Amino acid sequence: MKKINTKYRETKTLFTILFLFILILAEWSCKDDDTSIEPDKNIKNEKTEIYYYNNNNKQVISANDTLSLKLESTLTIYIDSVNSPSIHAQTPIDIQNNNNFSYDCHAREVALSGVMVTWNNNTESMAFYIDILPLNAYFYVQGTNFIINVTDETVKEAIQDELIKNYIPNYSAIKLSYKTLSNGDLVFVYGSEESTNGTFNEDGENISLLCSDHSYTILYAGENSKNEYSITQDLTRKFKEQYATENIQEVLTVTTLLKSNN
Repeated sequence: MKKINTKYRETKTLFTILFLFILILAEWSCKDDDTSIEPDKNIKNEKTEIYYYNNNNKQVISANDTLSLKLESTLTIYIDSVNSPSIHAQTPIDIQNNNNFSYDCHAREVALSGVMVTWNNNTESMAFYIDILPLNAYFYVQGTNFIINVTDETVKEAIQDELIKNYIPNYSAIKLSYKTLSNGDLVFVYGSEESTNGTFNEDGENISLLCSDHSYTILYAGENSKNEYSITQDLTRKFKEQYATENIQEVLTVTTLLKSNN
C-alpha cells in the first residue's frame, strides 16, 4: 500500500511538473506570436500645437482654453502643425499692444489647418480663445481686427457660410486699419463694431480678406456701412491709386472714432 501511495505521489508530481512546463511553453509561444508594435516615441504627435512664450517659458494653449494676460509688448502666438505639408513648421501670429492684429501675408502658401483664434480686449488685457475647427485650410480671427487667409475656394465658401450664419448677425458696422507690406501692397484689415445702422451682404463678399500670390480681396466700409468698395484682384491696383491716397485719412478717422466708443 505504501508503494502504491508513493508511486501515486510521484506520478502526480510528474504530471504537475509537466503541466507547468506546458503552460510556460504556451506563454513563450504567445510572446513570440505577438505582432503588436510599440509606438515610436520619436514620432511627433499628429496634431496642431498652439503656444506662446512667457519669460522664455513655452506655454501651450489647448483647445477650448482661455488665456488672459496683460499686453505690455508684442505677443507672438505660434502655430505648429504637421497635418499638412503646405504649413510652415512654425507660423507666428503677432498681436501688438496697440490692439492691432498683424499677420505675415508673405507666407501666402500657408493655410493654417483649421485653427480659430478669437479674442476680446479691454484697457489692460486680451483674452484668447482657441478652438480647433473641422474645416481645413483657413485661419480666422474675430475681435478688434481680423484677417481670413484662404487657399482653397471651396473652403472659402464654407467659411463665408459659417460666418454669415454664426457671426455676422452679432456685428453690424465695420472699422478698418491697414498695413503696407515690403512689396508695396496695401493690406486692409477690418473688424466689427456694434451699430444699429450697419448692414452686410448675404453673398459674403464683404467678410473676407484673401491673401493670394500677387493681390488681395479687400473691402472698405464706412462708419455706418453705407460706402462700400469691394475690391477684386483686377481692381487692386486701381484701388491703391484711386482710393488709398484719398481715403486713408478717412479710414484712420473712422477707426479712431470707433475705438473711442469702446
